[in-house]
Amino acid sequence: MATLDDVAPELGLVFGKHDLRHALRSAAKKAGLPASKWKRLSNHDFRHSAITYWASRTTNLAGVQFLAGHRHAATTGRYVNAGYEHARAVLEALGK
Repeated sequence: MATLDDVAPELGLVFGKHDLRHALRSAAKKAGLPASKWKRLSNHDFRHSAITYWASRTTNLAGVQFLAGHRHAATTGRYVNAGYEHARAVLEALGK
């Protein structure tokens, strides 16, 4: 069975072009963010958040890289917004 990405890559769920600003802004308003914050949200903010989320749920950087459509792992690495919780998870996995 062909996936949507195979049949119509410009419309695909992973690699296609999407305009998510309306959904992002609606969610930000419901979360109580002031208008000065949510009016500046863009599709790129969503990409960063999604890639950071994927990276936090797996150790498979190659899989995250593929889903993001990046040729180089360094590009994917720049999208990941690492934080304290990520460092703590690594230390816990190492038994420290």
